[in-house]
Amino acid sequence: MHKVVETHILENNLSSEAEVWPLLKYQMTRHITLSKGVEDMEFKSKSYVSLLLSLIVSFCNLFRARFSKKKVAYFGAFSRVSINDGMIYDEFVSAEKQEKLCILYHCSNFEGAKVLTCFKRGVIFENLIITLLVVFIKRFGWHSRTPSLSEDFIGLLIREYGVSQKQVEAILRDYECKKTAYKKLLKWLGVQNVEIVSAYTKPAIVSAANELGIKTLEYQHGLLAPYHPSYHYAGVELWHSSMLPTRLKIYSSFWQMKMREANFVPEDKIEVEGALPQVCEEVKKQIFKQVGNDKFFIFTGQGICYADVAEFVTGLIEQFPDYTVVYRPHPREHQNHIQLSTIVQNDNFKVIDREAYQDTLTLIGASKAHFSIFSSCHFEALELLGKTYVLDVVENNLMKEGGEDENIIFITKASQIMDI
Repeated sequence: MHKVVETHILENNLSSEAEVWPLLKYQMTRHITLSKGVEDMEFKSKSYVSLLLSLIVSFCNLFRARFSKKKVAYFGAFSRVSINDGMIYDEFVSAEKQEKLCILYHCSNFEGAKVLTCFKRGVIFENLIITLLVVFIKRFGWHSRTPSLSEDFIGLLIREYGVSQKQVEAILRDYECKKTAYKKLLKWLGVQNVEIVSAYTKPAIVSAANELGIKTLEYQHGLLAPYHPSYHYAGVELWHSSMLPTRLKIYSSFWQMKMREANFVPEDKIEVEGALPQVCEEVKKQIFKQVGNDKFFIFTGQGICYADVAEFVTGLIEQFPDYTVVYRPHPREHQNHIQLSTIVQNDNFKVIDREAYQDTLTLIGASKAHFSIFSSCHFEALELLGKTYVLDVVENNLMKEGGEDENIIFITKASQIMDI
């Protein structure tokens, strides 16, 4: 989808365009995939009280962090966190490691933030701080000028993606303001390293850190190359942009093999956690008890296409009446998944969110089959179950980017499933 633009940049040796392309590539991907009538059920806070309390906590902890002398700033995803018994359980960093980090989270669900625990644990909701800083940066013109891009390049974006020049300029202007804000934040914290989840959605953080000489590490949180366009680039050499991290930590040799060919980070800067552990029988018994059935399917959601998912789940229950279908909401859905339960209304359908059970991997490993629309969980299911099913109901599905694999099975309805 993006090869034409990247080839144009490389053939014409366009340095400014190469620099901003990781930012524009993500935004163009969103423009294409979410402009085709896809129903998006991402939950966003509407409570001004929760926002104000979270902002106050963030400022208090920002001042505490200034004098803590911690060397690493961790920019995490609050959607991958659960808070219980006064502890923060993050999917990427242990509670022990958190003690050594300046903890900064991007959060869209402040109703579930549990601000007292966040205050005690030193959490800074960085998107609130940055939003406020950007207001002043825009007001007083403290940001850098947006880079000058060639007319041919702008014209190519318009033809390939159907965007306007004003949209592109707005994206770049917003980015420059945010990068200025993150530079001020990182200088205030005085850290030597930045660790980040979902770097492609936060290029201003990565670029600010790289330009300040701060080392950057990204944790894999989802799909990588060749399935996710933000993790692979055309050509035969590394892509040159300050928006890309300098190191990458991933969780399987499969992704390591793919990322070595992706022109994303140097091969020797890719760290591998190791193979996924198989689910032991004792844990399976605990899961079966929670599900209420030792035969269940799992559908890991993205918070999109509820009507299509409901139709598919209903068909699955009709075809396999002895099975329970477990829906695992994406953290971005929060309470919105109740709408899905309202549509399905079947005793064989059960939602298990992270408050009910934290570990998605063990749920997949204990299931009889895994379904999703597009997700890194497909590849975890491949390793744990041997195959996975893609509900093919969106245009330009990322799962089609990696080529054919007989164990990645594309379906549009339950009746197409011949063998489990």
